[in-house]
Amino acid sequence: MLSRCLRFFQRTDVTSYCGKPSQKYTAAAMPCEPFRPIFITGFPRSGTTLLAATMDRHSAISITPETYFFTALKSIHKRASSHNYDSRFVQRLMGEYGLRDLMLRPEDVCAFLNGDKLSARNIFRAILMAYQHRMGTAMIGEKTPSHIMEADKLLKWYPQSRMIFVLRDGRDAVASLLNMPWRSHGIARLHAVTWRRYVQIAQQIQRRYPDRFILVKYEDILSQPNTEIRRLDEFCGIKFEPRQIDATIQTHVVPQWEEPWKLKATHPIDTTRVGHWRTDFTVEEKWALNHTMSPYLQQFGYEDYGVSECPPVRRLWLKATGVLLRTGETRRIYRAVSSRLYKKHHPYSLFDPYEITPSPAALENK
Repeated sequence: MLSRCLRFFQRTDVTSYCGKPSQKYTAAAMPCEPFRPIFITGFPRSGTTLLAATMDRHSAISITPETYFFTALKSIHKRASSHNYDSRFVQRLMGEYGLRDLMLRPEDVCAFLNGDKLSARNIFRAILMAYQHRMGTAMIGEKTPSHIMEADKLLKWYPQSRMIFVLRDGRDAVASLLNMPWRSHGIARLHAVTWRRYVQIAQQIQRRYPDRFILVKYEDILSQPNTEIRRLDEFCGIKFEPRQIDATIQTHVVPQWEEPWKLKATHPIDTTRVGHWRTDFTVEEKWALNHTMSPYLQQFGYEDYGVSECPPVRRLWLKATGVLLRTGETRRIYRAVSSRLYKKHHPYSLFDPYEITPSPAALENK
């Protein structure tokens, strides 16, 4: 089996995905117990990469690039005739989008299973432990925004884990997301519904795990980085290091192929990256976004654009469609139609992420 895994990676130039191996790497085995990973989540384009880069600069912790572990699991299960977890499954898994950016060989992952039963829980644990060993740090963190949808599972799987949710003004997050070449569709209001759902889940998880889940506002990180990073470090059980705010220190959370739209997150903190929604959306779009997000925007202290000038008929339409869009079946139909149109008209809809040439809008990396 190991020889097949080796041949697989000999055919795959993994260094072209992530650049050079980390300078933190040491050949000596690192203590991996107790296993207390840090998970960084949030709505896409909400500052999760900025936070991951800041935490990754700490001498005691390494943060992975986005793994999309659960997406990879579903992808393999959908294609495979058998759903058994075995060494071949690990080989296929490590070749999936996202996980290949970790530059880990399947045999490296298998070595950290320590004879444990092959399960999704143990495989993900082994992947994170293998990356921690490769980077040579005492702790490991993982950043995949959509893993907020699996928060309950992750926190149950690993009882000593912690999770951070990064919250950004939903209108800014959606404005930035619409400029990304990999977005699933270009309908702002539907993204707003997803943002609302992410925040709802985050609040539910925070109530369920008050000592292991923390929410931080992206705008607070920009305006008072030292205070917020100290607070998060204390939550994670580590001491603040000034190097975390030093953008000249290399970080490994952004694979080479993602640099066009993520590299700015590793640069010095830019406080001007707030409030783009005011100029990016039309008045009608602002009405729709605010109507969808308003309760949570107000709750977290964001400016309420209001719909007082919105015509009554339009306001009634927003209310009726808002209720429909919050039902799962309607969202699926709406997304299916919009995705079909998107794939037909958008040049990046079928891109290979490891060969993509980004659009000029993506290069702006709002």
